[in-house]
Amino acid sequence: MAAPSFTSPGLIEKIRQQGHEEFAPRARRALENHKIEWRRTTVAGVSCVEAKPRGRDCSRTLLFYFGGGYVYGSAYDDLCLSAVLSYHTGARIIAPEYPLAPEHPYPAAIDQGFAVYQQLVNNVAIDSFAIAGESAGANLAMALMLRARDAGIALPNAAALLSPWCDLTLVESQQMKTPDDPTLHPEDLNNFAHAYAGNRDRHDPYISPLFGSFQNGFPRTMITTGTRDVLFYQCLRLGRSMIAAGVQVDLRVWEGLWHVFECYDELPEAAESLAEISDFLFRTQ
Repeated sequence: MAAPSFTSPGLIEKIRQQGHEEFAPRARRALENHKIEWRRTTVAGVSCVEAKPRGRDCSRTLLFYFGGGYVYGSAYDDLCLSAVLSYHTGARIIAPEYPLAPEHPYPAAIDQGFAVYQQLVNNVAIDSFAIAGESAGANLAMALMLRARDAGIALPNAAALLSPWCDLTLVESQQMKTPDDPTLHPEDLNNFAHAYAGNRDRHDPYISPLFGSFQNGFPRTMITTGTRDVLFYQCLRLGRSMIAAGVQVDLRVWEGLWHVFECYDELPEAAESLAEISDFLFRTQ
């Protein structure tokens, strides 16, 4: 069933509450099961979640962006992913609580995200710095790398993009059969894209990174998706585009799984994928 538009009274608040109720318990389990400590902090004036393995000093830093169509979600709820990545990598996680649309449309998220990115780049060793994100958070991670590259600022050593929402034009939905994703409907994406981008040109690479250039030192990148992911075709197109630009890409397609299946800790494939992502992010080249 198609999602109602965001003009419905109270709909956004309902979506945000439902998302929190589904993923906050998973975040708590991840923190407890993997012995991860976390706190609220501020980086470049932006509220962030910081997480790391309990009792360990961390020489690695992973900048992580949560998903939710730029409309809902939080850095805390996405600890269901980032806490597991912290456990496997031994990295300190910095996860910004970027502002959400439609109250704060583009470029609010990328402006705040870039402020955090710049401060981290100035204070960490690049060979121990990686970036990751899921869905809209993967969009933001890519947009920030494009913006940093365009500004002559150093890029991270590696990137991981979980079911990246890289094309907000959504043209492919008119060209290809949409996979049977049980978690996300194409109409949701239309509503999210409108809330975030409004009447702006959605071909802008900072809005739809698929249309950006990935040449000139773009970091090695892992992309994960599933054959039932509503963004499956976007992930394939992104992988092809990056490979054509000379980027080292590891594209992992999971049979029968859906959009950001790694969030669902009841799936053994979720744990397996997060372990593989962790190995990729900080492996010795």
